[in-house]
Amino acid sequence: MDKKTFEEKTVLVTGSTSGMGKSAALLFAKQGAKVVVTGRRKEKGEKVVEQIKKSGGEATFFQMDLRKKDSIKETIESTVEKYGKIDVLLANAGAEQPTTAELDGLPDEEIDMIIETNLLGTIYSIKYALPHLKKPGASICTVSSMYGLLGNGGVSIYSLTKGGIIMFTKSLAVEQGQHGIRVNCIAPGVIDTEMLQRYTQGKDMSGYYKANVPLGEGGNADEVARVMVFISSDEAAYISGQVLAVDGGITSKMSNAALPV
Repeated sequence: MDKKTFEEKTVLVTGSTSGMGKSAALLFAKQGAKVVVTGRRKEKGEKVVEQIKKSGGEATFFQMDLRKKDSIKETIESTVEKYGKIDVLLANAGAEQPTTAELDGLPDEEIDMIIETNLLGTIYSIKYALPHLKKPGASICTVSSMYGLLGNGGVSIYSLTKGGIIMFTKSLAVEQGQHGIRVNCIAPGVIDTEMLQRYTQGKDMSGYYKANVPLGEGGNADEVARVMVFISSDEAAYISGQVLAVDGGITSKMSNAALPV
């Protein structure tokens, strides 16, 4: 893609203080976008903005908590106040399931946290941004997971939220197409991020990759970010309602692909 693919466009990336969201924010900025970095961790968010500006890009950080509707509304309003519009929303923010266990072994508060963060956080981020996105060329990109495509024991609530995001994406694409909005979803596989390190407790993943991933290795945040940026660009102008798995082929052979936890 051209270095200035997103010139004159404002891109809001939720959960962009680290991982795939951070990589996407940096790439959007590199391609000319005015980027709004969001997340709960102020210091990390400001460092991302600083990195973008040092490279000649434009960005700002707004602290946002996906579990608080007022925080989401305030971020949307602040974005429009600063840049006058929103052209692209990458609803990337989410949380892993801290406890790997059967449903009856999961703490109630953990179930609530995962649903509120992953599913409701995505829904309300999009809902509050929609009035500013109803125009030709606008794009929404949601983020699911390989666990949204195929189930696995021990992560039922996480899978619920990620599967819900997929059907939400497809329905929204049908509903919002009349307004010129494209809506697509990225479903990452096993990607080396802080979230993965927490989930696997830093275990060596090389044996898992060889046994389960057709390409034989894990992915990285930049590889996912490139797909996020492409699907949000005008180069994907006739793509809507689709789920793109960025997973090295793992969802094509999921039978033995439980993470080693």
